[in-house]
Amino acid sequence: MMAEVQKELGRYLSDTRAKLGHRKCYEVKYVHAKFPYEIEVPEYMVEGDKRPPEFEFTSARIGYKRFMTPEIIKLVK
Repeated sequence: MMAEVQKELGRYLSDTRAKLGHRKCYEVKYVHAKFPYEIEVPEYMVEGDKRPPEFEFTSARIGYKRFMTPEIIKLVK
């Protein structure tokens, strides 16, 4: 069960990278800061109207923003 969820989270991360137009960008990754499996994205990829509407801002660090999405929340539960 856990392995299936981790596989789904991996697929979701790949899809998210593609949605942002950076399929091979390994700077888009999961971090476990404020919440488990937040997506951390370089600021330049989500500034202005580039941010997908389902991305819910959770926290930041210099040069990066972190987000949760309904899909991640569902998978983590």
